[in-house]
Amino acid sequence: MNKSLEIKNNELRKIKHDYGAQISYLYGLCLMERFDDLKKSLKDIINNNESTPTAVEISDNENSLLSLALKPAIDKGIHVIVEEKCDFKLVIMEEIELYRIISNIVNNAIRAMNGKGIIIAKTYEYSGNIIIKIENNGPKIEEKHLEDIFKSGFTTKDNNDKSHGFGLHIVKNLVESYKGKISVKSTDVSTQFKIVLPIK
Repeated sequence: MNKSLEIKNNELRKIKHDYGAQISYLYGLCLMERFDDLKKSLKDIINNNESTPTAVEISDNENSLLSLALKPAIDKGIHVIVEEKCDFKLVIMEEIELYRIISNIVNNAIRAMNGKGIIIAKTYEYSGNIIIKIENNGPKIEEKHLEDIFKSGFTTKDNNDKSHGFGLHIVKNLVESYKGKISVKSTDVSTQFKIVLPIK
């Protein structure tokens, strides 16, 4: 009987995971205002269409810097949507430094999300700048922490060995060294980092 119960529990866990993944995907489509795709996916779920995706990465170029920086999130089971509408070669910053900025933000999100949820990364040009937005639906960052989040050594994790709290400080310094700006806003729905970098 215990063996039968364990088999059923595993089946239920798989169903829960699949539906959770589908809901994350639908939420991502909603945030991106891709309402036609949202309608089609809902219809597919209602009709029990097995082709409804449970994880997604949307990008014209899977080897782009943005996609590569988000691979660790996909490997952890987080659902990722990438929407690129600009060329990073337009900014003065070295590619490796841009990668450090994005991966630092992504890695923080991965730790906060604990393998659940969705990350949406968008890039586009606006008013002589390249904008990078990285949004996740993990836990809210408390208002009292938002002012300190970019300070050296600041962390909400256990930090007895003083090895945490430097990633976002490094990110801010890098962005500002290229005359860019970085900001963060966090609500009960999502946390979004926004990076603004001037075009050459």
